Amino acid sequence: MAETPQSPAPARRFDPLTAVAVVFFLMAVAFAAAPAINAGPATLAGLMLLVGLAGVACLGLFVLRSTLEPIGRAHV
Repeated sequence: MAETPQSPAPARRFDPLTAVAVVFFLMAVAFAAAPAINAGPATLAGLMLLVGLAGVACLGLFVLRSTLEPIGRAHV
């Protein structure tokens, strides 16, 4: 099959608002994890909280890092 030429992806711009959102998100995760860290690793609730926060942090950073692609007009 013939391959169609692909245009290079546009360069990402630095968005200060997204950077601030990422910093505040990580601060919120750290403050939420502080009680579990202070309680020690022996408590099951603390470990479950840390595992849940790690999952939320990974998903949250993935979502904050992604960009919306502009919607192109369909050619008829």
